[in-house]
Amino acid sequence: MPSSKAGILVRAILGAAVVIGAPVLLFFAVHSAYKASPEAGGVAPSALDFPNPGAPPQPAPTIKTVPVAPPPTPVAQPIAPQPEAVTSPPVDMSSKQAAQCSDLQDELGQISARLQQPSSKAETDWMHERVRKLQAQLKELKCAH
Repeated sequence: MPSSKAGILVRAILGAAVVIGAPVLLFFAVHSAYKASPEAGGVAPSALDFPNPGAPPQPAPTIKTVPVAPPPTPVAQPIAPQPEAVTSPPVDMSSKQAAQCSDLQDELGQISARLQQPSSKAETDWMHERVRKLQAQLKELKCAH
């Protein structure tokens, strides 16, 4: 009986599906068995057990839940004013540049004082980043600090 081109194509596709599909399914079965393992690098004994079709259905495993308290809400605290530091700007600095240096140093002092108080991680990270930026600006303006 001669085979048509469509029949040959269908057999080729089915053959490829079996050749490619079987190893992929086996891979995922073994992979899930390793993921279900209680020990690293081992396979749980029950991971590859398949249900017996004639056996009565087993009850579904129960899932134990543990209540988790919500994280504490961070409380923002005001930055306490610090006494102004007396620094003398370099002689060749303009008054505008001296004012900028003074403002940057004041803010740096306030943040440094605030870093001594308890705060959330996000707030502390922000303050550290702000200190780095202020120090870079002080260096760029060639302020004495």
